[in-house]
Amino acid sequence: MSATYVNTFTATHTVTVTSADVREVMRLIASDVRAVCQAAAQARRLFDLDESLVDVSIMVLNGLVQSVHLVIELDRIVIREYQFKLVDGPAGTPGPPAGQPPLSHVPAGASLRLQVVRDPRVPEAEYQAWIKQLGWSAGEPLTYASGVRQSVYGAFKSGGLAVERSLKSDPAYDRPRS
Repeated sequence: MSATYVNTFTATHTVTVTSADVREVMRLIASDVRAVCQAAAQARRLFDLDESLVDVSIMVLNGLVQSVHLVIELDRIVIREYQFKLVDGPAGTPGPPAGQPPLSHVPAGASLRLQVVRDPRVPEAEYQAWIKQLGWSAGEPLTYASGVRQSVYGAFKSGGLAVERSLKSDPAYDRPRS
């Protein structure tokens, strides 16, 4: 005789993220950010690369942000935006290795910005206190041209922390680097 037992229960999903996970994911994000900055070396960078990556690591470790964005803009219009969204669940397909993000021509006069987006689970006052302590500030608002495309180009994962990588791009500037 066989029997089937069904249990129903309510459970909470707990994900453990260690400092080692944060270090590894930030190393991978930094590889992509550095590759873009190197490819866009002629563009004006509006941040110190090494110091900003340390700051972002602190923000990620403390659970303050839901995503990191590297933006290439021209006259306050976004032409490319690399997004690194932190997720507590499984990672998507890996995509290209770290340090090999999709690259394209960067026009003369372009600027690079590094931005973060607050995790909505973090109270605004707490987030602002950290931002102030780290010396960050709000940037000038940017706009997107019509027809901007978004594509996912892979994911990273270390332990309980995953990052989905995506790219928003203005087709008017999508052409091979020269």
